[in-house]
Amino acid sequence: MKRNIFSLSIVLPAYNEEKNIKTTLDQIFFVLPGITDDFEVIVVDDGSRDKTPAVLSDLKNKYRQLEVIGHRKNRGYGNALISGFNKTSKDFIFFIDLDGQFDFKDGIWKNSMPLL
Repeated sequence: MKRNIFSLSIVLPAYNEEKNIKTTLDQIFFVLPGITDDFEVIVVDDGSRDKTPAVLSDLKNKYRQLEVIGHRKNRGYGNALISGFNKTSKDFIFFIDLDGQFDFKDGIWKNSMPLL
C-alpha cells in the first residue's frame, strides 16, 4: 500500500557523474514509490564537461518526476544545492550525492527518516 502522508523532494547535485547517474537514479525511482506517491527528484548538473547532460536527458524521458537544472559552468557544490532547494515543492527535502556512495535498496530510508 502506498503512502501519501507526506511528500518528498530529493535534490542531487551532479558534476561529471555520467558513470553513476543511471544506477543511482534507477535505485531512487525503485525505492520512492514504496514510500510515497508524491515525490520529485531534482538533479542539478553543475556545469559537467562529460556526458552527464546527455544521460540526464535520456533519464528525464524515462522518469516523469525527474527535474533537471543545468548550470552552464561549474558554480560549486553549495550553489548546486541552493539551485535545487529553490526548485523544491514538497513537504520534506532530502539531499544526497549522485556518486553512488549510498545504495538506496539497502534501507537508507529506514535509518534516515521515519516511515510514517
